[in-house]
Amino acid sequence: MKQLSVAVGLDRVRRTLVAALRRMPAPVVHHVLRGVWILGSERGSAGWAWQSPPYPAGPLQLICLDGKLDLPELWTTFAHEVSHCWLLPVAPLDRVPRIDERARAADLPRRAAIRWRRPDLLMDLMRAESRAAALRERQAAALARSWGFVGRAADPDLCASEAALAAMRVPS
Repeated sequence: MKQLSVAVGLDRVRRTLVAALRRMPAPVVHHVLRGVWILGSERGSAGWAWQSPPYPAGPLQLICLDGKLDLPELWTTFAHEVSHCWLLPVAPLDRVPRIDERARAADLPRRAAIRWRRPDLLMDLMRAESRAAALRERQAAALARSWGFVGRAADPDLCASEAALAAMRVPS
């Protein structure tokens, strides 16, 4: 297996991440090694800063992990996030919106519903986002479970319910 050199800030758990990848299908591992950076804060460190690894050719996906998780939870959380990377479409580099553009676009329907004094529209938007978030999380957890992972991040019902609740919170 190609060295997992994209695990920035997670040196102490690199072996755990490699072992998790070895449980996944070869096309998924290939996808991760070619276009996913894995970022995190190691156990015992509040943060870190370093130069990024060389930028790969083509689109890049990011996985951010809390290195302070215990190893079984980190293992399953990593599998869950790899599932998201595998399931989510990757846009061409020239069509990827910046973070501020994504935030403005995501907030536009909510602001319009408030401005038009349409709480019903706001609730419909929140329900739709809640259903979409629950579906994405259910799919990622189910895929991680199909690879043999167990725990919170591989529980489709738990992940779906947590995502649905989080999506229903009204942003301030």
